[in-house]
Parts: sequence; C-alpha cells; structure tokens
Amino acid sequence: MRITDKNMEILAFIKSYWKENYSSPTVYDIRDHFKMASLSSAHGHVRRLREAGYLKDVKKRHSVVPADMVVTFSSKEALKRAGVKI
Repeated sequence: MRITDKNMEILAFIKSYWKENYSSPTVYDIRDHFKMASLSSAHGHVRRLREAGYLKDVKKRHSVVPADMVVTFSSKEALKRAGVKI
C-alpha cells in the first residue's frame, strides 16, 4: 500500500499528540487539525497507516498507537499510566 505525504503528516500529528497527551487523538481531532471536509477522510488515513504497519491497535477501544512508540514504554506501569489496558 502506498503511503502519501499526507499520511506521513497525519502520522507525525498522531505521534506529537501521543507524546503530549499519552493518548491517541480522535478522528475528529485529526479531521479538525487538517481541516478535512469529512470524518471518513480521517478514518481512511488512519486505516491506511494501520494497514501499512505504522499504527498498532491497543486494547483500549478505538485507540491506535504509533508502532515505533510502543517500544518507548519500558514497563507495564507506564502503559497503565497512559490509559492503555494490558
């Protein structure tokens, strides 16, 4: 699957949001930040990033984590503080 420059911009936004808030942005946040016309556009970008392996699903409902950030958490305790159910 081809990843576009816009996909990479959205991934950078998700990473930045995660670092700042310890949670993933909603698709509403993504849509609003990038001034997208529809929610389905934001869903499509997240889906492509997930399918390409840039995002991983977590047990918390409707949440994704940047794949390369998963390894930055060194303990289960850090994940729990971030609100991720393990």
